[in-house]
Amino acid sequence: MKKTIIPCFLALLCLFGSLSCGQNLADNSLDLKDENPQPVLVYGVVSSKEPIEKVTLKYWDYLFDPYIKEPPPIIQETVAERGNPFNGGNPGSDYLFSFKIKDIKKPVYISMGDSLSTFLDLFLVLPGDSIALQLDKRNFTISFSGPAQESFNLQAALMKELEGYRFERPSSLLMIRNHSLDHEQREMIESHNQTFGKKVKAVETLDEKLDHLSEKLEARKVVKFGEKIISYEGLVDKKVLDLLTLDYFGKTGISVLKTFETLYKYPRVEQEREQLKEFFQEYLDQEGFIIPPVAQDESSFHYLQFLESFYKGKSLVDGRPFITLVVENEEGPLRDAILARYMLANRNVVSSDMDLLSLASETVENEPFAEIVRSTHSRNREGSPAFPFVFYDTEGKERKLEDYKGKVLLLDFWFTGCSACIGFKENVLSKLEASIGNMDDVLLLSVSSDKDPKIWKKSLESGRYSPESAIHLNTGSLGGNNSFLGHYNISLYPHVMLIDSDGNLARTGFYKPDAGTLMDEINRLLPEKKP
Repeated sequence: MKKTIIPCFLALLCLFGSLSCGQNLADNSLDLKDENPQPVLVYGVVSSKEPIEKVTLKYWDYLFDPYIKEPPPIIQETVAERGNPFNGGNPGSDYLFSFKIKDIKKPVYISMGDSLSTFLDLFLVLPGDSIALQLDKRNFTISFSGPAQESFNLQAALMKELEGYRFERPSSLLMIRNHSLDHEQREMIESHNQTFGKKVKAVETLDEKLDHLSEKLEARKVVKFGEKIISYEGLVDKKVLDLLTLDYFGKTGISVLKTFETLYKYPRVEQEREQLKEFFQEYLDQEGFIIPPVAQDESSFHYLQFLESFYKGKSLVDGRPFITLVVENEEGPLRDAILARYMLANRNVVSSDMDLLSLASETVENEPFAEIVRSTHSRNREGSPAFPFVFYDTEGKERKLEDYKGKVLLLDFWFTGCSACIGFKENVLSKLEASIGNMDDVLLLSVSSDKDPKIWKKSLESGRYSPESAIHLNTGSLGGNNSFLGHYNISLYPHVMLIDSDGNLARTGFYKPDAGTLMDEINRLLPEKKP
């Protein structure tokens, strides 16, 4: 935040344990600007009953979220070498591999695995790190050695601490909207909770929801992340310790904020929102809930997720746009990283408001975030030529944008199993179908991202996903990685966009549109309706 209350910051860090209370704040910066590019070396031995053909390593120069398509990870693959007396491996069970990540300038997260399982998931490495790992898939053990051994030991211990805490806590069954448990369901939960194993807790009333949020907030004090990090001081590079502090502070905060967002968006009764709003303002919208910025904290993608979740909650409570709040309250690379991440992760919301896109584009200064925001802005600009798509019809023939020249195109993207897509067809497209069915200059293109054509055609036959009168298309064997979907970063479904009769973008996305909104936009594009 721009306005930092230093005493509160120190108290928070003392509580969390990422710093000793007397430490100078200036020492907490992650100054990596002068780092020379250095490689990272990874060596491993995997013991497995099943043969391992190859091992894959991926890392991100800038990681916003491993589930966001952009920026894509850098992927390396190597053939696993069978163990033998001359390479130190057991010929009957061992497979050896090694990687060299060339010349990184800052901390990066790496993941690694074979075709069946993941060995490492988002472990932090610094330029110049070397790590060797021994993984035994037969009894699920992993050990580390080499110069970065203690760093990896700490990260594995933190993951274990978090997973252990989550496993010990009961699973929460949140009752939202008008949902409630019936007598039979209550008996099922009560019967289950009498057995040995993970418990289930129903969260129904407003008091139970507020208590549930308070428990999640208290978990930041209960889970001993800070103590674990402090115990590795002197053993692990301080840059890693600081980033891990941000990572795990972010992880525990995200849980509170995600739960708040769900409860606030979908209250059982409208009066619940006021009490939830008060909870947010009293406990979450406080300096003590968010670690003030330190240099390079945009390198912690969990912390970015945390800040994005915070500003989403604040946007709901204050009734103001997310982008506006971030521009007003953050600055520098952290602000730019939050905006870039938000624009990549929330395509439908962002593309529905060009004014906010323009604000973000004019504000962001630091690379690579500025290029991401500018690119998103330019790709969504109304009137610019649409990216030329190549889809396939039910007979497997290519269908291109140019095939529909002179028509206004409403594109609806969906996939089999998407319940929101089914609801969108029932509540919006079915109503719209009656209005545009007799319009010669308007076409509805129903585009499935199913990779398997059999699954796609079966879904078409069901009639649950697409109106019968639509032109039914598929993205082909690439599925969601089709170049058109990649260009517009379409990853949230359903996704609707409009292309005018000249092949130019009219709208690249809508946020929860209804049939009336879509019809108004279509009418605006028809020749006789254009101003």
